[in-house]
Amino acid sequence: MTVHGEAGPLPLDLVVRAGGLMRELCASATERVVLHGDLHHDNILRATREPWLAIDPHGIVGDPGYEVGALLFNPDPDDRDESLTALVPQRVEQLADGLAMPVDRVVAWGFVKAVTSDVWSAEGWSPVADRSPISRALDVARLLLPRLP
Repeated sequence: MTVHGEAGPLPLDLVVRAGGLMRELCASATERVVLHGDLHHDNILRATREPWLAIDPHGIVGDPGYEVGALLFNPDPDDRDESLTALVPQRVEQLADGLAMPVDRVVAWGFVKAVTSDVWSAEGWSPVADRSPISRALDVARLLLPRLP
């Protein structure tokens, strides 16, 4: 992974906070389960044998909260429409309620996954690149930041 530091396309303080928070979340997990690992809207299809089918599983083991993050900034994270970002608080509540997961844990995993998404996008970034790697995921991270425990 390329490290850009202060000169990079992402706020370094958010990246550092996400890294520390991910370690805390993993250490405080009350259970470990088999996870999809890349669960987002494009990997969930309507199916005939079941109402929904998850495709492209990565098969990792970890905290169940890991999966909720991508659902907060997908689908189409490149679309930075503010009305989509405005749905995040309601989605946090729905996920917490539907999964019987504490709201603060959904918020924390949402923040971690949102920052991580743009870190992955920034890997090929350079100061002379034509396109910013920043997406709605970073907008979601900034929205969730004040709600972090």
